[in-house]
Amino acid sequence: MTQVISQWFDDYHDATFRYLTRIVGQPEQAADLVQETFLRAMKVLDPAVLPAVPQAWLFRIASNLALDHLRRQRRWSWFMRSWQPEANNFAQNVEITQAIRGCLAKLKPQDAEVLLMVHYAGCSPAEVAKLNGEELGAVRKRLSRARDRFRSLYEEERGHEVS
Repeated sequence: MTQVISQWFDDYHDATFRYLTRIVGQPEQAADLVQETFLRAMKVLDPAVLPAVPQAWLFRIASNLALDHLRRQRRWSWFMRSWQPEANNFAQNVEITQAIRGCLAKLKPQDAEVLLMVHYAGCSPAEVAKLNGEELGAVRKRLSRARDRFRSLYEEERGHEVS
């Protein structure tokens, strides 16, 4: 099992680091999360059932760790740029951040993941499909529905302020 993880580390370390750096925005934190990703993978990997697409499996672990990190750091403010002009003061930023975090938490995990991968990590729907071993059409449909659901939840949360 450690040989498999070692090989994956060699194969996917750089891509995982770039992915996490784009999400958390700081290389030092991304490096820590890369290490945690491979440690977590070693703990949960069932040697009898290896994932068909190891990189997608590792990115899912990395995504979950990054989301946990961002929640702890209250770093959801980046997402508001997609939905609303920047807030003018700290209190507004906190309020918007809490609204965004709440809306993302109400989405299905795979919907939140596709929004993060496309809108923040900069992946194309085709890249998401390849990483997750899905059909491109299914990813596009999920992305569209996730955007609509997020927008609806956010409008509800913020009192219909989103244009």
